[in-house]
Amino acid sequence: MPYTKQITNHIGGTFVNADGSHRVIPNHLLTQAKLEDSTLLCLYYSIGTVEITGKRLDTIFHDAAIGKLGMVTIDAEDTGKFTTAPAITSIVYIPESPLAASERGSRNA
Repeated sequence: MPYTKQITNHIGGTFVNADGSHRVIPNHLLTQAKLEDSTLLCLYYSIGTVEITGKRLDTIFHDAAIGKLGMVTIDAEDTGKFTTAPAITSIVYIPESPLAASERGSRNA
């Protein structure tokens, strides 16, 4: 199952790569979500960015926007053109650089 919305998960999104490695990021760290053509979803957190590529990412975008992101798992197999479920082909975590964090801190001072 490529995406699971877990109502009991109040902590945040769980991002699982093909090798089984995973990262949990608390929902309250999400600062912005941007969806491009339902194929690229960028989730901007105060600690870095998660880029998700695939098809039909609207559900994940909506859940992130309301703070109820569940488990996001790579599933390169698209089950068919008549499904509404997301098909996730990659998840990339880009940590925020120390320089960017210090620049943000100086702007807020």
